[in-house]
Amino acid sequence: MNLMQIKTYCGRLTCLAVLLLLFTSPNFAGDLLRPYILIGESGESVEKTTDELIRAMFMNNFELLGRYAPAGDSQRYVMVVSNELLKAAINIGPSKAALLGGIRIGITAKGKMTYISCQDPEYWANAYFQEDYPKVHLFIEKFKEDLLKAMPKFRMRSGIGFGSQTGLSVQDLREYHFDRKGAPQLNAEILLHDYPDYTTAITTIGAKLEASSAVRQVFKFELPDKEVALFGVALTATPGEQKLVKLLDQAPRKNTAFLPLEILIVGHKVYLLDPLYRLPLSFPDMDKRSYKKLRKLVPELTDQLDSLLH
Repeated sequence: MNLMQIKTYCGRLTCLAVLLLLFTSPNFAGDLLRPYILIGESGESVEKTTDELIRAMFMNNFELLGRYAPAGDSQRYVMVVSNELLKAAINIGPSKAALLGGIRIGITAKGKMTYISCQDPEYWANAYFQEDYPKVHLFIEKFKEDLLKAMPKFRMRSGIGFGSQTGLSVQDLREYHFDRKGAPQLNAEILLHDYPDYTTAITTIGAKLEASSAVRQVFKFELPDKEVALFGVALTATPGEQKLVKLLDQAPRKNTAFLPLEILIVGHKVYLLDPLYRLPLSFPDMDKRSYKKLRKLVPELTDQLDSLLH
């Protein structure tokens, strides 16, 4: 990261603040992060809340990459957003940093209340950038600040983290795997297909998603010069998403923004991030009983995604 990049993407930071940040560790060893942030409660329907959020994102220069109702649930809705700060960070980071290409905003109805939450960019960036995170922490922290400021003035606005009782340290996130022998880490991705080149890979995946009734594209994030792309996908042929929600998301405060799952293209190869890494990362308090049930469900998910390509 050079000073010109910082000035370009972090224009509102003063030079003094930038210099202080450059020579200060981006996260203290004792900092604990949680996967989601509770934004507030709208007092409106899911539909009206979504419309309000779309306007707010547009007015604050966020790009809406996609949106959908996960698990076909009318009480849940997810929007996926990005901006130039996030793209800059991913461009600097390793190829797998593209997994952060779209930050999810979750809208969840519960009785007469509609709650708004989002992924915590710092949590997910530490997991996906790992030891490269210090190179991009300015971009990620500024993105998070701008995202929270862009949110409408909802009732009960809190900004508190949730999704884990105790939270995870930066080091835990960078080395994350479920607490079980043989549980996969970030580098245990599943190779779905190998194409001759990047252009063939992204063109073919796009066409197959458009034609498929079993797997639907929710969003697409791409950095062509880096030859990386991320597709958020909804599983529509089987009740895979419904099963995931029923198994994993039963706490009073819902982790709606954990979906959709993703397909990652790096060069000419197409990957699926192992769900036994991705989903425990989304639910870090998952117990061993739930993990065991998840292991039985994962083949159904991977087979459905694999069938898209063959």
